[in-house]
Amino acid sequence: MLYFVKRKDVTMSKKQIFISSVIAVILILIIVIICLILNFINSPRFGAYELTMAIKEQNSERAIKYYDIDKIVDNMIADATNDILKENTEFAALGISMMNNMKDIYKTQYKKNLIEEYETKSEKIDKMSKFKILYLAYTSKPVSADKLIYKKHKNTASQSYCSKDEKDCYKYTWEKIDKKWKITNFEHIKKN
Repeated sequence: MLYFVKRKDVTMSKKQIFISSVIAVILILIIVIICLILNFINSPRFGAYELTMAIKEQNSERAIKYYDIDKIVDNMIADATNDILKENTEFAALGISMMNNMKDIYKTQYKKNLIEEYETKSEKIDKMSKFKILYLAYTSKPVSADKLIYKKHKNTASQSYCSKDEKDCYKYTWEKIDKKWKITNFEHIKKN
């Protein structure tokens, strides 16, 4: 058996309406901020932020987490193999074989170069505050380049940037691996 309780009509005072509105706006703002943070953390821009902070803090361990060195070396060898095959020389097979046999050496050397790069002080980045680095990464503005372009697909993204004179351009390919964006390919494009 259900009992219905008769209630007086509930009316809210202006003060209660104002407080309810303020609480609703604050909750909406909190939800929007959480969504923006989650979007940033799950994007390659967060990886770029982490790499920039690794340079600022001279912390190569932090940086190495955002590189898939195996894939980078595999892609480098695949590109070099294609270049060798285009030349169509009698030594192509030997060159390809040598590169594949030296894969572990390339990986070790690449990691060593990354460690050296991230342990070297950068005066430009060292002068920036953490907040400025975060802002630049979030808004996809270049930290140490003059032009930066992001193109994101499902689980891959490309990041291209050029020097002021546009003689040196770089392209990083990012892939989402184990819920983390990592660099899997790197191209240095020199323009004359």
